[in-house]
Amino acid sequence: IDSGMTISEAGVIDSGGFVADAGPNAVVGFDVGTSTNCEWLYSRGWLSPRPCDDPVQISPGKHHSCALRDRGSVVCWGENNEGQLGDGTNINRIHPVTVPGVRTSSSSGSVKVGLHHTCVLDAAGTVWCWGKNDKGQVGASLSTYPNVSYPVQVHDENGDPLTGITQIALGRNHSCALQAPNLYCWGDNEFRQSGRSTGLTVEAAQLV
Repeated sequence: IDSGMTISEAGVIDSGGFVADAGPNAVVGFDVGTSTNCEWLYSRGWLSPRPCDDPVQISPGKHHSCALRDRGSVVCWGENNEGQLGDGTNINRIHPVTVPGVRTSSSSGSVKVGLHHTCVLDAAGTVWCWGKNDKGQVGASLSTYPNVSYPVQVHDENGDPLTGITQIALGRNHSCALQAPNLYCWGDNEFRQSGRSTGLTVEAAQLV
């Protein structure tokens, strides 16, 4: 039986294209979905003119969630006290807000959320992160970027941007990226989850 629903972790894209966020999020986000719904709402004057842009991937977190839209934009909603929504503010959002400056691919890109940070794999195979950076989980200098409310590009320990990335994954306070056959990680390293034998934090992407 095909219900016409796509389920990603605790989030749901229903047959109408609406995004519902289940799970322990403090705020639930909804979005206009398929072109049929979009055109129907627009025809009745309930939407301002804009192309329909369906959500195709969801990443729900504990207090915030993000989605990747069909045309490559990224939207986030929920708690934003650490800048984890990436919209340049620290304002909590009931409804999805677009993350400026990030364009990815609905087929090869992805968006992932950690506890208080977010990362995106863009269409060029590079990685951008934002949000809380107390453990280096955004992949930027702790002294320069204690918290980041906008996307910053992740670099390796030599200062070169990560390229050729095909997958990303986020833990509570650390992040990893696959550049097959290589794996890079950064962030919290208290239990060596970022792959270094020493140090409590890893501020730049390190080869595991």
